[in-house]
Amino acid sequence: MDSVNFVREELNLFIKRFSATCVRYEYDPQALVHMVEVLPSKVYHTDKEYIAWENDIYNRFVNKFPCENICFTTEDSLVSVEKPDMELFGDGFLYTSKERPRVFYKPTIVQNISNTSANVTFSKRVGATFTKTTELQKLPEGFVKAA
Repeated sequence: MDSVNFVREELNLFIKRFSATCVRYEYDPQALVHMVEVLPSKVYHTDKEYIAWENDIYNRFVNKFPCENICFTTEDSLVSVEKPDMELFGDGFLYTSKERPRVFYKPTIVQNISNTSANVTFSKRVGATFTKTTELQKLPEGFVKAA
């Protein structure tokens, strides 16, 4: 198995294990560097299970591919994934970024939000209103309503 397939397989397993995250992957074949961006940054910085996972995959990668490099980053890192070759969103991932004015979401989250209690915070007003039962009355642009 080559290094790109190794990283892709590991990231597919990762997103199932850490369902409240997003990973973005980019490979630079000239530099032989694999960049993996993990969101949200709180997981990257403080989640002990994630830190153990990163340490494990790093060690296995270096042992299998000693002439290549793998680098893990998050949104507040000095380097970032600019042109992802792969982007995976966990089923529980909903995240807004102050540094990058984007909202990440997975349509199944919106489709399943009725009959679910949730606390939703937007850094900017997007025109969404919620009733006490958290039924979404008006969808923000780009969101999908269940049929």
